[in-house]
Amino acid sequence: MSKKILIIEDEEDILKMYKLRLEKEGYEVETAKNGAWGIKLAIEQKFDVIIMDIVMPAMNGCQALKKLKIENKIFTPIIVVSNSAQDADIKYAKKCGADSYLIKSQITPTELVKEIKNLLRNS
Repeated sequence: MSKKILIIEDEEDILKMYKLRLEKEGYEVETAKNGAWGIKLAIEQKFDVIIMDIVMPAMNGCQALKKLKIENKIFTPIIVVSNSAQDADIKYAKKCGADSYLIKSQITPTELVKEIKNLLRNS
């Protein structure tokens, strides 16, 4: 059975790029274009990994992380993929519940796949 991944990302090109790469890798992929819709999907379905941006409409990533991890007790590994490379933002995302933090401009879809495999091995 293939692993199921949820991508919460408001940038259409990035969303498509990650989805295509992950499907090519054999993952089943669901997508959401904002934090509120992503939370709804994460609560309704079981995912093996969630990938999300921090800056999104309807609900930002840290609000979504807290809602998933604290309010709904969803312990799925979450990878934050953001444009911010600021140490304070990285620490804040991890404090909110991110298991991993990757900087969009510094990773390739292949590196994202490696991080997903690493998280799946360790969860």
